[in-house]
Amino acid sequence: MATVFGRRLATALVKNNKLNDAISVSIKIRCDIHIFRKSSKFCRNDSSTRCFSVAATQPLMKSAEVASETVTISFEYSDGEVVDVDAELGQDLLSVCQEHDIELEGACGGELACATCHVVLDQDTYDDMPEKSEDEEDMLDMAMDLTDTSRLGCQCKVTNSFAGIKVKLPDDGF
Repeated sequence: MATVFGRRLATALVKNNKLNDAISVSIKIRCDIHIFRKSSKFCRNDSSTRCFSVAATQPLMKSAEVASETVTISFEYSDGEVVDVDAELGQDLLSVCQEHDIELEGACGGELACATCHVVLDQDTYDDMPEKSEDEEDMLDMAMDLTDTSRLGCQCKVTNSFAGIKVKLPDDGF
């Protein structure tokens, strides 16, 4: 396990959500905040120590991630509110939403075990994507407001063809 002493590195990793499932993170910050990773989100609890501990089975960031290319995507909530974000190529839509505080749950952490990251794409974008797997089809059967162009956000990788698209976020019933 490598121990990292540097608030800026740990803070940057937390803010940019650059940690993946192969990395276990325990971060404690002295200013009465304890931050740790839980279900692909970072949570805070009171604490009084600061130490940064990162155990990784692979590098934290690849050089390609530092200067990555982005495209602008619009997310439309069911009430009509639209939020424009810059998404890195190769990210899935669930990760993009989590990174930009867009309300898309992803209860299973992107493991294709739920339908809480259900999104609706425009027809052209839907047609350009690879076909849904049988597992994705099974999970979508549980989604509310299912359409012909429904997909799970965790299975939609951002490509250049996503530039300028509008992704609809169906009402989750809450």
